[in-house]
Amino acid sequence: MKPSARKLKIQPKPGKRIVKGVVRKWKRIQEILAGIDLSPVRILISIAANCGIAVREVCAEWNRDKAAQKAAALAYYAMFSITPMLIIAIAIAGSLFGEEAAKGQIVGYIQGLVGNKGAQFVETALKNANQTNMLSGSRPALSSLLVLVIAATGMFAQLQDSLNSIWKVTPKSRGMVTSILLKRFYSFLVVIGLSFVIIASLTLHAVMRTVSFYVENAIFGESLWWLEVSLELINFMVSYGLATLLFAVTYKYIPDVKIKWSDVWIGAALTSILFTLGKFLFSLYIQHSSFTSVYGAAGSLAVVLVWVYYSAQILFLGAEFTKVFAWRWGSLAIANLSHNLDELGEIEDSYEEPGS
Repeated sequence: MKPSARKLKIQPKPGKRIVKGVVRKWKRIQEILAGIDLSPVRILISIAANCGIAVREVCAEWNRDKAAQKAAALAYYAMFSITPMLIIAIAIAGSLFGEEAAKGQIVGYIQGLVGNKGAQFVETALKNANQTNMLSGSRPALSSLLVLVIAATGMFAQLQDSLNSIWKVTPKSRGMVTSILLKRFYSFLVVIGLSFVIIASLTLHAVMRTVSFYVENAIFGESLWWLEVSLELINFMVSYGLATLLFAVTYKYIPDVKIKWSDVWIGAALTSILFTLGKFLFSLYIQHSSFTSVYGAAGSLAVVLVWVYYSAQILFLGAEFTKVFAWRWGSLAIANLSHNLDELGEIEDSYEEPGS
């Protein structure tokens, strides 16, 4: 018997395959939507199911990317970057509000985060740095300032590498010197951004104090509890907004990946919620436990280290959520769908019926 001639099938162009796949998918979606019950109960069930999927995928990605180890590495770098970073931020914010006011705001905020021990550690470090006149105008101080900038940006270079690993992207190939300089430059911009956050916090504090004094003394002539509660609520909302903005900028610009703001804001908002909740719980734990006494003289350092480690884990958890959201429901879902449809089209076009 003559061997059967092999069939040659002309492959359609990739663009046509994508269009055909999208049309098939759209018809299938229409069929599914026609049978969906849009009652509130069904909608709530769908939302709960999607939340469950997101949590499961985020946990899987968290474990796969070894985010806890990345957080430990970032905490190590942060311990050497915190003091230089705060010195630069205080120098910038202090030029407007005075060095003591800026320092007091930072120490007070850290005290609210990690208690008296952590604030004492930061205050001592800033005091020792101030005694060396690192930011004075002398020539040795200028070299010290350069060392400060390099030390302060080391943490952000590590953060960028970790976020790139989470997103599974490889930075563009540049020269070694160019790559290092760009990393330091972008990281220094983040330090400048932190300075403006401190400036905004100081401005808000001054405005709230002025409003409280004027309303209580000039208008009512007595202390008003509802005014204090309202101002505290405003302070909380502004602090939450600034934290969300800081996380959003971090997720948007530090990793070498292009994502839309619509993906970033959701991850940043969730991270800010977890950060605020963790701040409250950690503060309660430090106040009602003997954690610092266990480590003796190193208790202050241990408190700050644990807090930075926890904050780094929250930061990477938010990055994992942002990645999962972008790929499943966000801007990258369309690109992912096109890629899958392209592969599906190749499989279907190369498929031959049995016996043909």
